[in-house]
This record gives sequence, structure tokens and C-alpha cells, in this order.
Amino acid sequence: MESALQISQLITNIIIILLFLCIIVGIIKVLGQLRRTSEKFDEITGSIKDFQNSMKPVIEKASDLLDTSKNIAKKIDDNVDKLKTVTDNLKTVADNVIEFEEKLRSKIEPPVLDTIASYSAIVKGVKAFVEKFKSFRASDNSLYDDEFEYGHDEDNYSVEIEAHNRKIDKEVEDLNFELKEVRKKIEALKK
Repeated sequence: MESALQISQLITNIIIILLFLCIIVGIIKVLGQLRRTSEKFDEITGSIKDFQNSMKPVIEKASDLLDTSKNIAKKIDDNVDKLKTVTDNLKTVADNVIEFEEKLRSKIEPPVLDTIASYSAIVKGVKAFVEKFKSFRASDNSLYDDEFEYGHDEDNYSVEIEAHNRKIDKEVEDLNFELKEVRKKIEALKK
């Protein structure tokens, strides 16, 4: 039995040696795989470093763009503040102009209206005077007729009446001309 024990020992040793060989082959394969994984990891690390290096300019440009955007935003804010100030100033100026216009109107309007009223009264007075003068002239001719009946020289009297009538007509024309001028001025003031 010794020999069966030796053979079983030998088979066991061979199996153990085969198992060790399998383990060693497995370890070698695992080590090979680890080495390939390490190489891939190194490649990936190199790629990441290359990517980082290639991204630095992009990141710097993005940073510059961000800074420029901040500067533009700040300038826009400054310009908006300036625009608001200008708008406030324009509003103040507009308010001042309106206030000035109201003061000017309150100072000028009463004298202008008084002047228009005065001109209107003058026109009415002159018109009434002309009407009265015309009616007086008509009644004045009848007075001359009465005097003529009392024995004045008819030819001389007729010449005097004509001269007197021309003088009155000239005065009426002058008054009408003056009235037209006053009306024009009143119309101009009303506008």
C-alpha cells in the first residue's frame, strides 16, 4: 500500500504542481492585463494632460470673455445711470420750461387782453363817432339848405358845400383806413 500511497501522493503533487502552474499562468495573465491596463491608464492620463493643455487657451479665452462681459455689463450699467441722469435733467428742464411758460402767460396775457379790449373799445368808439359824424353831415346839409333860403349866393354856397363834403369824405376815408389798421393789429394779437 505504500506504493498506492506514493502514487496518490505523486498524483496529488502533480495536481498541486499543475494547480500552481495554472495559478502562475493566471497571475502572469493578470499581471499582463494589469500592465496593459496601466499602459491604457497612462495613455488616458497623457490624453487628459494633453486635453488640459489644449483647454488652457480655451479656458483663458473664456475667462477673458467673461471679464470682457463683466466690463461691458459695468459700462452698460454706467450708461444706464447716465441716461437716467440725463432723463431726469430733461424732465427738470421740461418742467422749468412749462413753469416759465405759465409764468410768462400769466404776466403777458392780462396786458394783451387789456390792450385788445382797449383797441376794441377804440374801434367801437371811432365807429360810433363815424356813424354820428355821418348822421351829423346829413343833418349839416339841411342846415346849409336853411341858410341858403335866407339869401346866400347860390354859386358860392354850392362850391363851399362841395369843398366841405370833400373834406369830410377825406376825413372819413382816413378814419376808415385807421380802423382797418387797428383791426389788423387786433387780429394779429388774437393769434
